Amino acid sequence: MTSENVGSRFAIVLDGGLITAPVIREAITGGSGQISGNFTNESANNLAIILKSGSLPTEIKIIQEKQVGPTLGREGVQKGIYASLIALIAITLFMIAYYKVSGLFTTLTIVSCLGLLFAFMTLLNTTLTLPGVIGIVLTIGMCVDANVLVFERIRENFKNSTENPKHEGFNSAYVTILDSNLTTLFAAIFLFAFGFGPIRGFSISLIIGIISSLIVTYVVLKFFINITSEKYLGLNK
Repeated sequence: MTSENVGSRFAIVLDGGLITAPVIREAITGGSGQISGNFTNESANNLAIILKSGSLPTEIKIIQEKQVGPTLGREGVQKGIYASLIALIAITLFMIAYYKVSGLFTTLTIVSCLGLLFAFMTLLNTTLTLPGVIGIVLTIGMCVDANVLVFERIRENFKNSTENPKHEGFNSAYVTILDSNLTTLFAAIFLFAFGFGPIRGFSISLIIGIISSLIVTYVVLKFFINITSEKYLGLNK
């Protein structure tokens, strides 16, 4: 074909678009040829890439086609919520079995913390994502950890016969809780500032969860400890 069309243009077309149309100077008999002209390095490289992209040995055939809808995300969030509920029930049973009445305070504290967390998320119009659910589960663990620190410090004060074991135990434990939560809060803020996508969803729920946990621990847990007699608190042994 090229021997019969020397002097004519040879159009190179890809996906219906004209790439280039060099003039046939001589017959191409060896299966390869050379395109010459006033090319720059960039234009020559671009032309080479385009020519290689059009040299697929076989046609593309659709074997399988899937459509991903919003139900996939909804199912993930539902499973995360179920996991949170299971974790809440398991932690509640353990805390009640170990700390008796004080363990019941932990349950009330966690429920109050989750209620405050969802209230803040609703107020800020925050979307609940699957990474966000993970942040909520982590918040439950941090809230329980705060309760354990308070209970153990009060129990230690009872053993040492401190003058006001409940008040001093709570205050000393809360300082430790505040320090540890603030470091985590700063890390979550940096994740929100520099992260994107799922990372920001996780950091938002973690930030709100930490703030909610600190508020609930200081207000709700302290209130229950103050109104409960040392006899029924179960920490004086």
